[in-house]
Amino acid sequence: MKRDRLVVARVRKQLTLEHAAELLGVNANTLYKWEAGKATPRFYNIQKLCEVYGASAWELGLDIVPEVVTSQALATNQALSTFMQTDLTLRLLVLVFEPHRVTYQHLQQLQERIRQILEEEPAIDNDLISRREALHRLALLPFATLQLSALGASLSRPIEDILTQCAAGIAACWHLSKSAEGSDLALAFRCVSGYLPTLKAIVKDSSQYRKAAATLAGQCALLQTMLGWHLQGLKEAEQYAQEAVIYSREAQDIPLLVSALDYAAWMHSYAKRDQQALHTIEQALPLLKPKSHIAPLPSHLRGGVYSTLAVMQAKNGQDAGDSLGLARETFFSSASDEPCFVYIVDHRASGIVVNDAAVQYYQGKAERALDALSQVIDPETLVAKIPLPERARIETFNDMARAVLRSENKEMERVIYFWRAALEGALKLHSEQRFSEVLVTYEIMGSLWPREKRITELRDLVVHW
Repeated sequence: MKRDRLVVARVRKQLTLEHAAELLGVNANTLYKWEAGKATPRFYNIQKLCEVYGASAWELGLDIVPEVVTSQALATNQALSTFMQTDLTLRLLVLVFEPHRVTYQHLQQLQERIRQILEEEPAIDNDLISRREALHRLALLPFATLQLSALGASLSRPIEDILTQCAAGIAACWHLSKSAEGSDLALAFRCVSGYLPTLKAIVKDSSQYRKAAATLAGQCALLQTMLGWHLQGLKEAEQYAQEAVIYSREAQDIPLLVSALDYAAWMHSYAKRDQQALHTIEQALPLLKPKSHIAPLPSHLRGGVYSTLAVMQAKNGQDAGDSLGLARETFFSSASDEPCFVYIVDHRASGIVVNDAAVQYYQGKAERALDALSQVIDPETLVAKIPLPERARIETFNDMARAVLRSENKEMERVIYFWRAALEGALKLHSEQRFSEVLVTYEIMGSLWPREKRITELRDLVVHW
């Protein structure tokens, strides 16, 4: 049966079949089939038709007759609602498969809704499927339904579906990156690496979805930077960081670009290229200034960048006091309604304090550095006082050991206590970066106490997995 109302609405707008199809984001053959009654548009296509033609679904002959709600249907809906409260996977998948029009804003909102669900407090105690398993399923979904692969692009499914599922998968991978299990970090790395070939192909070939795909590709590369640093090495991580910068520029995504420059600066810093690290973070400073046509960046992102700047200045022998003050002032002025992004997981209060400690350490104030770190980790129980990712918690243990080593009162037992906690965490996380940091600290301990039996006996614990 022909849908004459669709044809009439298009002609009323003085649109050709080809022009209308372009505005609708479909090909002309698809629109022809809708008008000829040979195919039925999806819900989000109907929404777009209404928007382009300036008419309601009823006026276009596309309204759906409401179903009669029976007592059986009501009971089913109630059962579904109860089940969703105990099944995190289902709650997340419902978000992924909701009808929508794919835009940058929608993808950001999707990731934010996933983040909110995952960070709900208190967590549900009787989940039928655990949080970790739910994250695994969401991260692996694009491979199961879209046949994505790290070996090459796969565009056999609608681009809207690819972008939506990859956005959700990336959100899951960012949460997995905070895990204390090395297998979670490895899975997250493999997943984002598998999304990238297809996302890059969309950036290259699609004018309509180029920016959205570039944003997601930049997020993947940013996550590769952090995870590759732990799983592969600094050389690979620096390359991933440069790719994150490239794709965030392509997307004209300022928050993502600022985050990419921040990560790139840290990679250069850990590679002992301190001048390059300072130059890189300085490139982010002009982007922090508010512009009339761009929404202000979140305070915690701007504060995090100033905090990174302070560390890089201290490592280069510069005064970091003004940058530290600006970091604290900016970070803690954040409002509850500011936008949040899944990839700013490390810009927390703990990061500001740890960077403050780093500045004190590089300025030769080891006791002050240890006092600052003690605001993040209880030095007696080693329990975190402020939420932070496991990889950051392990680094803090090692930083505490180094701060004691550099202090006037070098308490060997205290050094060993912090160092063993860092070693155990690095081994469990299978982090090459954290393991190498622990080895360096052990060498310092051995140089300071060369014949001390309690130090030499620790060598047997340092066994790579």
